[in-house]
Amino acid sequence: MDKTDIELANEIMGAVEQSDAWFEAYNTDPAIQKDWKHFTSLLEQLPDDTAIHIEEAYSRLESDVISLAILYGMRAMWTMHEAMKAPAVMSQFLLDRMEGRA
Repeated sequence: MDKTDIELANEIMGAVEQSDAWFEAYNTDPAIQKDWKHFTSLLEQLPDDTAIHIEEAYSRLESDVISLAILYGMRAMWTMHEAMKAPAVMSQFLLDRMEGRA
């Protein structure tokens, strides 16, 4: 992959991360909201400077996890797309696996 492709992929991922649909999904997910409330309640118990450093580190980590999740999701989607083009190959693989040949 050349630099131009990497830059384009980065821009597309950035657009996904900034989309209204992403914010809606993130802000309404019950597990994320529960964990966020717990995290912020723990931060409130810390001195301000410590809480700020931890929140900044968490934000960087969260950004990295989001980027990886997007890329992995796209890879999984692409893999399924390729498998759909050859259902007999997938069926044979599953059969071989069930019969102990794979």
